Amino acid sequence: MAKSSSAANSETTAVATVSSSGGALARVPDVDVSVFPALSPDSDLAEAIAANTGGGGFDLRALVRVKTPAGGGKTWVYQDAGNNEVEEKAIEGVLVYVGKRGTLWGSEDMSKGRPPVLVSYDLKTAEQVNEDIGDLDRDALESCRVGDRLYDWNRLPWTKDGSGKGGHGRRCKESRLLGILQAGQAFPVLVSAGPGSLKTVCPFLTRLEVPHWRVRVSLTLERAVSQGGIDYSQIVPRVTGKLSREAGLAFKRLYTEPLMAVERQMELDSE
Repeated sequence: MAKSSSAANSETTAVATVSSSGGALARVPDVDVSVFPALSPDSDLAEAIAANTGGGGFDLRALVRVKTPAGGGKTWVYQDAGNNEVEEKAIEGVLVYVGKRGTLWGSEDMSKGRPPVLVSYDLKTAEQVNEDIGDLDRDALESCRVGDRLYDWNRLPWTKDGSGKGGHGRRCKESRLLGILQAGQAFPVLVSAGPGSLKTVCPFLTRLEVPHWRVRVSLTLERAVSQGGIDYSQIVPRVTGKLSREAGLAFKRLYTEPLMAVERQMELDSE
């Protein structure tokens, strides 16, 4: 709901940032601290961030993970930080984190608990994390080696169209991990955008007119059909607002940079 200018001015007094001098809180205008109270130095949520992380930064494994539903569902269903089930049509907030993921598994029928053969965090270089390569062609794999346990991701034959199961899609699975800081929350939720959503999410990210940490977004779902005739849910992102450069820098320092520093902690999907 829109607020009057006088009301907004009274509430956009400060945000918390991590300074280069050791994590002191600074005051920056242009953020409504009634919507993002974690960015107010005096808020309970700001205190919770400091206390619950123990000064050691974010633990990605402890953050709420939201997976894209199967079967063409149009409703997000997940458990929030208080272990309460949430159902909502849109996930909205500031896009404080964008991570890239790539995995190559030793079998087309991935089993839960079994690690992939290769993992990439930039979709350029992949690291071997499992010695058991399953049914992968060893010669083809070795032809892409660029170092000790390192491989050129884009040279892998399994990153090509038609290399997936039944000749559909790609055997190498690429995804994006989107960190959304919702209104009233101290910690972002992490939304997994799998292969079926890359055609909507990747162009959206590329076309953003400002860095992602300055953008408020809404993520909804629509039904789509794969080449194999299977219904699936596809993420539809849109911009709902933008932050100033100064306010965005506060989000970047408090959330984006710490999350990027620990992004390799995230468990990998086998889906």
